Amino acid sequence: MRINKATRSIVFAMGMFLFLLTVGAAIPQNIQSQNQNLVVTLVEGNWVVRLNIETGEEEKLYHSDKWWTHSISVSPNSRYIAFIEETKPECNRDGVYVVAPQRNLVILDGSGKVVNRLDDKDVKKYVWSPDAEKIAFVSFKPCDCDYKYKCPSGAWVFDLNTLELTNIRDRATEINWTVFDSAVYLYDGAVVIRNPVTQKIEATEYKDIYFSPDGKYYLKLWKDEGRPIQLYETSTNGRLFDIKVYQRLLPSGETAESFPKDIGDLWSSHDLRFPHGWVFNSGHFLLFTKSDVITETKGEGPVKVVKSRKVRSVKNFIYDPEQKEVVKEFEGAISSWVGDGSRIIVERDGKFVVLTYEDVYGE
Repeated sequence: MRINKATRSIVFAMGMFLFLLTVGAAIPQNIQSQNQNLVVTLVEGNWVVRLNIETGEEEKLYHSDKWWTHSISVSPNSRYIAFIEETKPECNRDGVYVVAPQRNLVILDGSGKVVNRLDDKDVKKYVWSPDAEKIAFVSFKPCDCDYKYKCPSGAWVFDLNTLELTNIRDRATEINWTVFDSAVYLYDGAVVIRNPVTQKIEATEYKDIYFSPDGKYYLKLWKDEGRPIQLYETSTNGRLFDIKVYQRLLPSGETAESFPKDIGDLWSSHDLRFPHGWVFNSGHFLLFTKSDVITETKGEGPVKVVKSRKVRSVKNFIYDPEQKEVVKEFEGAISSWVGDGSRIIVERDGKFVVLTYEDVYGE
């Protein structure tokens, strides 16, 4: 049975009450952590590397002997590092796996020591709980080589303290653990919520699971090529903006106010990456990037080949959907280094610039 608006409000209030009891913090406190210096990335050769922002020095923490490593993150309390390591697949001419890939979730402490590993689940996507004590993830069965993610096999919660692994749903393709109500949201054609109070799965009327940290808005990401990314208001479940629109492919009647196109592309908007456009772990700010690129090609007509591509500048825009305006602009490429989510790390002229929540919000 689908829950109505009144029930959603009750669930939201109860979840928020429990969350505030757990972390004992309002929004401005939520962006603080005891060790904000934990900033890491993955480099060629499957090394996890830590960065000292103040000195620019890099330290290799951990080396994986697997074929590929990806999806690195730092826990919200800035104590742990997690990433996925993947074994090399082998396929036959019919596109069937001879050797299927295995995706393991690895959890390190800040020094690079392995705290936990999940080697018996094929982890596609994962997300930290707001208190950093648990990780939720979705797993998949091996399928044919062209569609490696089309066979979801379950959604799980792993407790870092008790090492308990709990199956919370038989299948799901996407997952999110939201800050505003401390609930797990799952998507598999429809959106369901794991109630943080009862721990039961409930249906919702939402179109997608990528909520702003304060819960006021959410993004509906494209599931099919050519569909727009859409911005919704959570309280009304109403669509506010089409952020990317390909008019020739939109079904008749599916239009909304187009988002300003002069501020570039929504950052991390692909559904395999976090944080899906939202920056910081508080508030409701969207990050857009716009590059000034010079491209040199050779050939004519549809057979042109790109010879060179030079990025002259990158400008970034932080947009507040409540005010419907850009509240901050800054230049520089968003770095591949990741932290606990309380800051944006920008690389500019070989140096790192850190932009905090307070720099934008002004408090």
